[in-house]
Amino acid sequence: METYDPLKIFQKTCSSIICALQRFHINAEYKTPNDILVNGKKISGSAQVRKGDSVLIHGTILVSTNLDVMREVLKKHKPVSTLEIESKGELPLMDEIKKALADEFSKTFGARLEKNDFTKYEKKLIEKLIQERYGRDEWNFKI
Repeated sequence: METYDPLKIFQKTCSSIICALQRFHINAEYKTPNDILVNGKKISGSAQVRKGDSVLIHGTILVSTNLDVMREVLKKHKPVSTLEIESKGELPLMDEIKKALADEFSKTFGARLEKNDFTKYEKKLIEKLIQERYGRDEWNFKI
């Protein structure tokens, strides 16, 4: 079984995102362990969880965000920015951003990505997770 180095996974994932952003003339840099900065401001962050020999990595890219609201609800006050701000009025279409990311992830990880609908079973699991966890104030607001 191959061992997974969390830092290397972050580096590979972030480098894919950085390459995708470069397609839109946005110069980004990786900041250890899991952030992407543009002009010294955070534009993306990620996290990962491992279970057995599987790794799930997920994250956020701030595309068009109300930064005032975000600063108000977040506990940490790091300098942040958005693609909308950093693209200097030339924000790419969301489909272009998605395609660039998919292309770069495919290249970096040597995987062929396919878009498919959820199965009935997966839809049931999704609904259950929404009802039991992600749709509840106790989860979303840590009440």
